[in-house]
Amino acid sequence: KQLEIFNSLYRNLDLYYVDTLDAGHLIETAIDAMLEEIDPYTEYYRESDTDDLRTLTTGKYGGIGSPIMWRKACDRAVFYNPYRNMPADKAGVRSGDIIMEIDGVDVGKCGDTPKMEYTSSITSKLRGEPGTTFKLTVERPGKGRITMNITRQNIKRPSVTYYSLLPQEKTGGKKIGYILLDSFTEDTAADFQAAFKALKAEGMEALVFDLRSNGGGLMQQAVEV
Repeated sequence: KQLEIFNSLYRNLDLYYVDTLDAGHLIETAIDAMLEEIDPYTEYYRESDTDDLRTLTTGKYGGIGSPIMWRKACDRAVFYNPYRNMPADKAGVRSGDIIMEIDGVDVGKCGDTPKMEYTSSITSKLRGEPGTTFKLTVERPGKGRITMNITRQNIKRPSVTYYSLLPQEKTGGKKIGYILLDSFTEDTAADFQAAFKALKAEGMEALVFDLRSNGGGLMQQAVEV
């Protein structure tokens, strides 16, 4: 009954409203408003966002293999811990490199643009079809501008970003393990188990489990972890 009311209301708007309606925009606005009434976690992914959804759930995408983050000091995006043996790392990108130009076009400063929107726009430019090559110019503190050619490839983002035993001089002699987990993708449980077993084999007595940068992902993988 409620769907009939909604359909009837929109049909009358479409027929009698004084101006032409943007159906896509209005329906998406209605969907977003409806989901906001439920909880903060239920989201609608538009067709244009399917690449983001695929990356969230699988950890796989076409790109260069390095996270980026906004840095206040330069009001620009910088690379943050490029994945080992991925295109960015192989091309010579280093953590802290400031992104200046992509294919000769200045990406500009963040300014009044929302930080998430700013970094997302740069991420979309860095990603692309595997096998495509582009020119990247960065500003490296103390070194000046550096330009390099990078060829994109299929990237499998590791969910277990880092694991190790903490230095025993800082732990009072105890063997305390550390695992950094930044997402829950389709292989997370297996990756976590492998890291955990490796640390146990080294004599781990306790564990620091770092989820501070974890943006979520597949619930079943979180349950299995």
